[in-house]
This record gives sequence, C-alpha cells and structure tokens, in this order.
Amino acid sequence: QASDSEVSTGTHHRYEAGEPIATGDPLAAGEPMATGDPLAAGDPIAAGDSVVAGNPMAAGDPMVAGVDMIEDACVNDQFEPNDDITQAWIFHPSLTTLNAMICGEDIDHYRITLREDQRILIRLDFRDFASDLDLFLLQNSERIASSVSLNNYEEISMNLSPGRYYVQVSTFLGANTPYTLSIRLE
Repeated sequence: QASDSEVSTGTHHRYEAGEPIATGDPLAAGEPMATGDPLAAGDPIAAGDSVVAGNPMAAGDPMVAGVDMIEDACVNDQFEPNDDITQAWIFHPSLTTLNAMICGEDIDHYRITLREDQRILIRLDFRDFASDLDLFLLQNSERIASSVSLNNYEEISMNLSPGRYYVQVSTFLGANTPYTLSIRLE
C-alpha cells in the first residue's frame, strides 16, 4: 500500500493484485490493474491505464478519456463449435427456443432439416446495447433470407420446401452478446 509520503509527493507505487489503492494515489499510464483490485472514491485513473472488467469502483471515481476497459474473456456456449455450416448445431423440431452467446467476431450456425413444405418463423432476441446481431437463413451456403435491422431483435418468416437449411447469427459490431433464438415450424 502507498505510504502518505508517496501520495503527497506524487511518487509512483506499483500495486500488486489485491493491494488496495490509497485515495489520491494515481496509477501511471499503462499500469494494469488485476481483477479484484479495489478503488476508493476519488482515486484518479490516468489516460492509457488498463482496467480489467470486474474491478470494483466506487461511485464518483474520476475516469479520464482514453482509459481502456478490458473485457473478461467470453465463455462459449454449449452449442460450440458451430462457427461454420460444417459444424452447425442440429436444431431438433421439438426444441423451440435456445439461449446462446456470441463471442466477438464469432458466427453461430444451426441446422434445420425439413421433411415437408413448412413455414418457418425465426426470431433472434438480444438486449445488449453495445452490439447489433444479424440473422440469416441459408440453403447450402447461399443466403436466402436475412434480417439486419438496428432493433434488438431480428425476424425471418417464410415458406420453405423440404431440405436442409442453416440459421446463421453474427454480430455486426464484434461485441460479446448473449441472445435467445426461437425457431417455430408451422
């Protein structure tokens, strides 16, 4: 922990993971903080500092433009690997809804096989304002329908003949985003 003389003279103290930061003790530009390092209200953070997501920060902490917030690693969902159509997760007709996660530039694929003419209703819901997910329907490798709005949901509804189809979910902005995918056949 920084001593009173270090704080008052503005000298720099390198903090270790778990070591509390004294009020008024600035971090040097580029000094990373480990997850769990506590910050007290009023602790300044300089431009260029890396702050790991999950660090507790008190209300009123000053933040300077240019501070990088490093996101925690995205945890793949149970449907991975499904990054291309050869790895597509098989969507069973008795399952109507699944909750999944898209990680960064990941693209998720789900396979549907129709044995007769049917109408398909696909809805993709997400509530992350830092991202924009897009929805595509493919036959073989060709996109036959898409929904790419700025809403926090996407929908495709169309009549299909028997065959194998793929639902593709991708992120426009590359953010880690949880989503709900609903597929209904009529």
